[in-house]
Amino acid sequence: MKMTKRIAAAVAAMTMAVSVMAATGSMGAWATTTSEGYSITINNASTDKGTHTYQYAQLFTGTVDGEGKITNASFGSGVSSATLISALKTFGTDNNIAELGSLANDADANAVVAALSKVTDADAAAKLAKALKPVVTTFTDLSSTTKVPAGYYLINDKADPTMVDGEPNSGAKTAFLLKVVKNEDLTAISKSAAPTVDKQVYDNDDGVTAGENNGWGETADHAINEEFQFKLIATIPNDPNIDAYKYYTLKFTDTLGEGVVFDKIDSVTVGTKTLEATEYNTSVQANDTNKAWTLEIPDAKLGNKNANLKGVVVEVVYTAHLNEDARVAGTADDNNQNKVKLEYSNNPNYEGTGIPEEENTKGETPEDTVFVFTYKVDNVKVDKEDHNTKLPDAEFKVTKGAADGVALKFKWSDDKNAYVVDPTGEEKIVSKTDGKFNIIGLDAGTYFVTETKAPEGYNLNSTPVEIQITATHDESSADVPSLTLTETSDGVFEYENAQGGTLPETGGIGTTLFYVGGGAMAAAAGIVLVVRKRAKREQ
Repeated sequence: MKMTKRIAAAVAAMTMAVSVMAATGSMGAWATTTSEGYSITINNASTDKGTHTYQYAQLFTGTVDGEGKITNASFGSGVSSATLISALKTFGTDNNIAELGSLANDADANAVVAALSKVTDADAAAKLAKALKPVVTTFTDLSSTTKVPAGYYLINDKADPTMVDGEPNSGAKTAFLLKVVKNEDLTAISKSAAPTVDKQVYDNDDGVTAGENNGWGETADHAINEEFQFKLIATIPNDPNIDAYKYYTLKFTDTLGEGVVFDKIDSVTVGTKTLEATEYNTSVQANDTNKAWTLEIPDAKLGNKNANLKGVVVEVVYTAHLNEDARVAGTADDNNQNKVKLEYSNNPNYEGTGIPEEENTKGETPEDTVFVFTYKVDNVKVDKEDHNTKLPDAEFKVTKGAADGVALKFKWSDDKNAYVVDPTGEEKIVSKTDGKFNIIGLDAGTYFVTETKAPEGYNLNSTPVEIQITATHDESSADVPSLTLTETSDGVFEYENAQGGTLPETGGIGTTLFYVGGGAMAAAAGIVLVVRKRAKREQ
C-alpha cells in the first residue's frame, strides 16, 4: 500500500467525535463548496456539545492518484522546506525510522514523500502529526467556500471551550489529522470523545424498603450520624484518540449537601490500579461540611504506567454522614442534594502537564446529582380520655428491628425541639411539658417505641408500638423529589395513658405505618410519605 494512503487510514482511526450541530443534538456535516479545486468535508459523528472550527496547513502539493500516491511533489505553502525536513529527520531518529532520520538537508519534495511512506504504524502516524504542527507557519480556517488543490494536509480542530446552551462545553478536541486530498473532494470523519461523570450513594438494605434502593444508586436514606459512602465515577471514552494525550488530567469538584459531613477518602482507583495518596491532590479534610471540594489526578496515565486509558473507569469512594442540619423528609427543601462535576484534558495536541489555565486545554461536564433522605417522627403523650391534656415526663426507649432489640441513643436539640439520633447520647427520651417527644434523623426500617415510665398519676402502657418507615426509590420525571403527607392528624402520633386505677389497654395506637412512595394508603391512623427520586439528568 502506498505511503499517504497508509498514513491517512492510520490517523483517521485515531480521530475523536465532535459535533458542530450540538444545539440540535443531531449528526452533522461541515463541508466546502465544489467550485474550482477540491472541497474538504468533515462529517461529525457525535452529539457532544461544543462548536468546532477546523483549520488546515498544506504540507505538499502534486499529482495524487486514487491510492493516495503523490508524484511531481513540491513543498506546500504552509511550511518552510528546511524546517519541515529538519523536523522529519528528528522524528525519524527518535522513532527509529531510518529513511526519515537520514534525509538530506536539501532533499527534494519527492524524496521526502518517499521517506514518509515508511510511517505506517497508527501510533507513529499520530505522533508524526503532532511533531509536524510546530513547523507550520500558518493555519488557515476552513470555511464553506474553501477550495484546495490535491496534496497532503495537516488539519487542526480548533474547539470553542465556551458555554453551550447555558452548560459547559463537554466536548473534546480532535488530534491533528494528516489527510491526503486526492483529485476529488475529500470527506473525513472527525470523532472527539469526552469522559462522563456520575455520582452514586450507597443505600443499605433496611428489610422493609422497596424499589432499587439496596446498594449503589441515585438516592438513599440514612440515619443522622450513620456512616455511609458516596462514589464519584469518571468513564474515559473507549476511543483510540485517548492515546494521543501525553498527560490526561481529571479533576472532580464535589459539593456536599446541607447537613452532609465529609469523613474520609476510602479509595481512588484508575481501572484496576489503586492510587497512593501522593498520586492525587485533594482540598477536603475530615469534618468538612456544606462546601465544594476537589480531587485532582494530575496524570491518569501515571507516567505511562497506565498508558492505555481507553474505556477505563476512574472511581473515588468516600465516607460521610448526616448531622442535625440535614434536611428532614417532609419539610421544605428536604432533598439533601449532593453534586459532582468533572474537568478533564480535552486537547490531545497539548504537551503540557495537567490542566493549565489556557484556552482549549480543558473541558467540563454538567453536574450530576444524588439525594440523601432522613426521616422524622412527631410524637405526643396525651390523656386517654382527653387528648387536649398533654402529659410530660413519660419516658420511652426506641429499638430498631425488634421490641427487645438494642435501644437507639439520642441527644436533645433545643434548635430542632426534638431528639436527634446520636450514638453518643442516651437511650431514654422524655415527653416535654407540651407532651411532645419528637424524633429526627431516622433511617428507613421498623422501629418499636416502648414506654418505660408513666407520667405521674397514670398507669404504665408498656406495650411496644411498632412504626415502619418504608422507602421506595423510583425513577421519576419529577425534577425535584416531592413528599406528600396524607391521612394524618397533622403528622403527629398520639400515645395514650389512662389515669391510675384503669388497666392499660394493649396496643395503644396499634401498628402505625410510614409509607414513603408508591401511593400506598395506610390505616386511618397511618401516615403516607411519597418520595420520588429526582430524575438523573441525561447528559
